[in-house]
Amino acid sequence: MLEDLAGTRERLADEIEGAWEALIKPDWPLISRVLEDDIAYRGQQLTDGGLAGLFDDLHPTLAWEDDRLIATRYRSEDRDLAGQGLLLVPGVFAWPYLVIVVDPAYHPTLVYPARGAARLWSDAPAPPDPLARLLGRTRATLLVALDPPSTTSALAAQYNLALATVAEHLSALYDAGLATRRRTGHQVHYRRTEVGQAVIDASVG
Repeated sequence: MLEDLAGTRERLADEIEGAWEALIKPDWPLISRVLEDDIAYRGQQLTDGGLAGLFDDLHPTLAWEDDRLIATRYRSEDRDLAGQGLLLVPGVFAWPYLVIVVDPAYHPTLVYPARGAARLWSDAPAPPDPLARLLGRTRATLLVALDPPSTTSALAAQYNLALATVAEHLSALYDAGLATRRRTGHQVHYRRTEVGQAVIDASVG
C-alpha cells in the first residue's frame, strides 16, 4: 500500500463506494428524512429555548450549566472551545450513545442520536385493532407509521398505495389534529402529534 499511494487511495475509495451502495444507499431515503427532521426540530428548540433548551433535550447525559456543556459520562479532559464553536451532527448508527470529538487536531464535534433513529431498522407495527376500527385500517396504519416523520411518496412506496390515497388520508389526519406537516425544500414531512400519539396509546390500553 505504501509503495503505491495513488493506487491505494483509489482502492480505498472504491471500497467506501461499495460499502455505501450495499449498506447505506438502500435505506438512505428513510435515513435522510430522519436526519432532516431532527435538524429542523433542533433548530426550533434553539429558537424557543436557547442553548439550555437545546442541550437539555439532546441526550440524557448532557446538560447546559453556566455557559458550559456538561457531559456527565465523558472521561477525557475538559475542552475550551475558545470561539471555535461546536459542530452538532445527528446520527443513526451509534444510537443511543454520544460520540464526542475534542482532540485539538480536530474541530470540536458532538454526534448525537437523531430522533426516530431507534425505529429506523424495524417496520412500523400494525395498528391496534380498536384504532383500525375507529379510523379505518389504512388511515390507522399511516398514523402509526408517522414515527419517524415521512412524506406522502415515501409512505406510498412503503405500503404500495396510490399517492392520491395516501395524500387523502394524511390530509384527514392533519385536519383532525393527529398529524402536523412541515415543508423541507420540495418535500412535505408529516409528523404524528401528541394528540395522535394519545389516540394510539388509548387504543392500546
